[in-house]
Amino acid sequence: MQFFGGISDDGALETTGLAVFRGDRLVGELNSIETLCHLITTNKLDTATISIPSPFSQTGTIALSITRESRTRNSVEFVNHFPFIRSHSNISANVLSLDPSVDYSNEANIRLIEEYAETFLENNIRSYLYRTAKSFRSDIAGFGRHARRHFWTIR
Repeated sequence: MQFFGGISDDGALETTGLAVFRGDRLVGELNSIETLCHLITTNKLDTATISIPSPFSQTGTIALSITRESRTRNSVEFVNHFPFIRSHSNISANVLSLDPSVDYSNEANIRLIEEYAETFLENNIRSYLYRTAKSFRSDIAGFGRHARRHFWTIR
């Protein structure tokens, strides 16, 4: 794996993607949201700023600053001889952009943003895991380490 990105004007590192290698061969590239999903599932996310579609308008977005609250817990179980992957992340978010038409003091609106952000991240993490497993035939998130305990012949 190799990050590609750059340094912004204020000196902060901006990660825009991830090159995926299997052995010494480049097998694909991940976009920004897939890279964020990789950082979440591998416990490497500290803080990031993301934009999600607004649940209040068709064309708007909401900027969120997200932070990992605790380590992501990953596990693998086998159901009908197929791996079933679980990844539990505890992430907090702060709203950075304010839409003047939305009442942010309303508890229902805050809950709607929380649920929308959670669904957005969950769907993207699933898509990232599916793409890396099927398209790249790769385990860059390291779930194989969790699956090893189910096999006696693998150390």
